[in-house]
Amino acid sequence: MNKKGITLVEIVISIGLISIVMLFLFRLLTDMQYERDHASYAKSNQQVRASVIRHVQEDFQNLGLKSATLSEDKKSIFFTYQNGTSKTLTITDHSLKYADEEAWEIEKDNDDTKIDIASITINGYFPDSSCNDLSSEGNCSTYASYHIIIPIVTGLNSNVIDDIEFFYIGLATKMS
Repeated sequence: MNKKGITLVEIVISIGLISIVMLFLFRLLTDMQYERDHASYAKSNQQVRASVIRHVQEDFQNLGLKSATLSEDKKSIFFTYQNGTSKTLTITDHSLKYADEEAWEIEKDNDDTKIDIASITINGYFPDSSCNDLSSEGNCSTYASYHIIIPIVTGLNSNVIDDIEFFYIGLATKMS
């Protein structure tokens, strides 16, 4: 008997193998699309991050930071400068607004990326004890420092590369 055809079993096996290959290709294309989208979000967020840091750090250096205080709800940071001025950094899940400037937006189209308001921290070193023995001139010869961290999370992961951090080191002023 001459069998010149394919059996039903061969057809089922062929369809199964083609389905598996198509599933892997679909998954690969989906992953590539996800990576492409997140790369553009990351680039945009890095530009926002750099702009925010530049504006705030310029004030730290030009005006001399005297104090930084975090509000109880952690949605505002109040900066007091040595020349007597005060400015506020207002924080939401997807934006930062410093003083009267336009708000900087974190990508809203990307639901995975947001500011982790609950984890915002301000660490400071104040040489209070050494400044109490100062002369009446009101100058302190030791330094004070601030380290402010505004965490940015993507999905369930905390990616410290995207965090917004401010640093300040300057002469401590005598508290009256």
